[in-house]
Amino acid sequence: MDDLLGRTDGDTLLAGSFQIVDFTDVREAMGAAWPDICHAAQQIMAEELETGLDLGDSCQPAGDCIFVVCFADADKERSSVRAEAIADRIRARLADELPKVAGHVGVDRYVAEVDRRAVLDSPMPVAQALLQSLQAIRAEAGETDRGQSVSLINDTRVLFQPCWHRRTGSIGLNRSLLDPVVGRSILRQLRSTGDAAASLHSVAELDCAVFTKSVAAIHAVARRGVQPAAVVIPVQQSTLADLQTRNVYFHLIDALPPTYRRLVMFEIIPSPRRGGTDRLREVLEAVRGKAERVVLRVAPGDDRMIYMLSNLLWGVSIDLAELFPGNGLTPLRQLIRATQTLELQVIAFGTNTLAAMLAAEGADFNFVAGGAVHLICDAPRPQGRYNPHVGLGDTANPDSKRRVAVNAIPDGEAAGAGS
Repeated sequence: MDDLLGRTDGDTLLAGSFQIVDFTDVREAMGAAWPDICHAAQQIMAEELETGLDLGDSCQPAGDCIFVVCFADADKERSSVRAEAIADRIRARLADELPKVAGHVGVDRYVAEVDRRAVLDSPMPVAQALLQSLQAIRAEAGETDRGQSVSLINDTRVLFQPCWHRRTGSIGLNRSLLDPVVGRSILRQLRSTGDAAASLHSVAELDCAVFTKSVAAIHAVARRGVQPAAVVIPVQQSTLADLQTRNVYFHLIDALPPTYRRLVMFEIIPSPRRGGTDRLREVLEAVRGKAERVVLRVAPGDDRMIYMLSNLLWGVSIDLAELFPGNGLTPLRQLIRATQTLELQVIAFGTNTLAAMLAAEGADFNFVAGGAVHLICDAPRPQGRYNPHVGLGDTANPDSKRRVAVNAIPDGEAAGAGS
């Protein structure tokens, strides 16, 4: 690494760090096995870095499960893509080889240009000096990103999508949704930072904001002497997989009055890289300790996963907008059979056309939601008789002028804090 620093031209050098985060949180739980586990994790990181880095790159350990890298390629975008690919492989191996630990930790990577001369002139060992420079750059960038994220989160609105209970012919639930006007933009901006840990933290803050604003809306309706139908509040798996953000979110749940707690349900949205069923199970078990009714967002092909996790679920939710028009309900047949066998409730949303609504009715889903069923509301609807075949609910809700057309919402992306 010293040679690469010495022969690199220019005032800056492209460097990166790889770290297993939240590792110390499981140290006590591992007891005497900790040294072996830490060594195994460090070895996994070293092997994947050796495989994934180019010949001209240089890598050194900078602490327990921390590595720093000097990239020979000065193209930050290319090197960042390679760094994320390496981090993905480390995550996959941790989940496969250290499953008891993998559910409690994450793999963070960071790439930035550092001051080459400052690293060379530092009295610290090169690896430590490089890590310190990266941390300082990250902290400075984080202050700016943090202010932007807070502003975005504070400005967003939460709206509600009534869910029609097919068998009783009434409004049975409400789904919390991000404001369609700004929801997609917020999610894109929060996830656009090159700092994966900061991005996940911001999404967790958005989850918390959706929760608190949903509860505030329930309270506003209750103050008028009306009890709304239960509200399904979405939350990302990543928010609940991280121990720090999970504790913050659970603190909000613990603060709920008992009368409101009965009106709140949680929809867990799995991460794209959810790390297998074991990690999802751990999250669901934790949530079940706080709420009786937990819903899991699923897709066609997830029927095996549903069987494995059914004892922790009240129901599942599925986005029909991803299936219509075109392939209809054919991919859903196995999933439908699984939910019926396991007696799980099914919330089918994204029914934005008449054809989708009629197909959803025929599929025997318990709850159906979407533009063809009921328009989005700015407050949760109370339970009550409702016929989606009469207009779009205008006669059933005198406040319809204040609602936003659901057709403007890409349900699969704007439902909750990033679907």
